[in-house]
Amino acid sequence: MHMDETIIVSSIIDKLPPSWKDFKKSLKHKKEDISLEQLGTYLRLEEEYRKQDDTKNKTAQEKVHVMEEGNSSKNSKKRNRDFNKSHEDHNGNNNNNKTKKRKGSCYYCGKPGHFKHECRFLKKKNKEKNSSASKDNLVAVISELNMIEDADSWWIDSGATRHVCKNKELFKTIDEDGSVLYMGNASTVQVKGKGSVEIEFTSGKKLTLKDVFYVPEVRKNLI
Repeated sequence: MHMDETIIVSSIIDKLPPSWKDFKKSLKHKKEDISLEQLGTYLRLEEEYRKQDDTKNKTAQEKVHVMEEGNSSKNSKKRNRDFNKSHEDHNGNNNNNKTKKRKGSCYYCGKPGHFKHECRFLKKKNKEKNSSASKDNLVAVISELNMIEDADSWWIDSGATRHVCKNKELFKTIDEDGSVLYMGNASTVQVKGKGSVEIEFTSGKKLTLKDVFYVPEVRKNLI
């Protein structure tokens, strides 16, 4: 049984990672229905745009970092001069100079007292970005999904929070796992293992899915 193409496209859009929120909205508000082939094109173009944007942001951040380091060096020299002067004028009373707050504001959050590389808001954002990196790999699968060899063996499930595979022979690596997987019908199944599975496209490209659950009881492999 094959899913209707409109349903497949809708499921793919719904399962795009949170970082693609604005792009998802633009696709959903298109007046005409999108074919699977068109969606693949849109995803590849958006992916390329994001790569270029990341490169520009990285270059800009490097420039800001250089400026910050330069300012830090100047401020450090100034603090040393101030410290020496204070030490000469008030022998033994230099602790306040050592603990004096840094002047200027953070280039990321705008708050005073620290530099960008020390910013806890930026560190939190980077941590969240790293945690969603595996989800972003889904785009690579989706963009060529209509070209997967033996496509009937893999289904897109917009409700699935994990990749699930029922065929142990498809795993490149697998470790034992005692987790429990909650299914959409409120039932639970035992996860027999977890590992990596390689998907091959008719174009010859290969993609490895990581942290895939091995669950023999499922009827279809889920992306």
